[in-house]
Amino acid sequence: IEIVEPAAAAEWNNPASAPDDQRPPAIDSFCTVATENFLPELLLLIHSLRSRNDAPLYVAADDAVFESIRMRQDCVAGFENVYPFRIATRGRLEYIQRQLFEARRANAWPLDDYPHCPPACLCKMDIVGRALELSRNTLYLDADFIVVGSMGEEIDPAIDCAFTPSWHSPKWE
Repeated sequence: IEIVEPAAAAEWNNPASAPDDQRPPAIDSFCTVATENFLPELLLLIHSLRSRNDAPLYVAADDAVFESIRMRQDCVAGFENVYPFRIATRGRLEYIQRQLFEARRANAWPLDDYPHCPPACLCKMDIVGRALELSRNTLYLDADFIVVGSMGEEIDPAIDCAFTPSWHSPKWE
């Protein structure tokens, strides 16, 4: 059996392996969305991210996550440049659901299906926008990511936006 690599994979070059004078700028910031039910995952993301990178992390948070981060900022290593924004609160998610989605959809997406409900997805765009107001570039990470190796640590300036596939539950159509 012969295994053939896809052409795109064969052509990809890791920007981190380029000579220093040809490397794109380093990642300026990271961002994510987390509500109370994802707080343990967020804390693990922060711990794993801080083992590799100390760039600011901007978090679209609900009230519980906002308070949890604020409480840790002065006394827990790695939290001094984690910045929560109250833009994923239950009230805001419900407002977005009513204003943007219930009028256009016969059956509303359940808000407890975070982070896949449309209002939470819009909060992802909000925090990316906020991060880009505060830094030259940003890398969005879902709150349940764990950083275990190099991310290249750099973003090619020629890339405006990139997405990765998202695999969903088989019960969804």
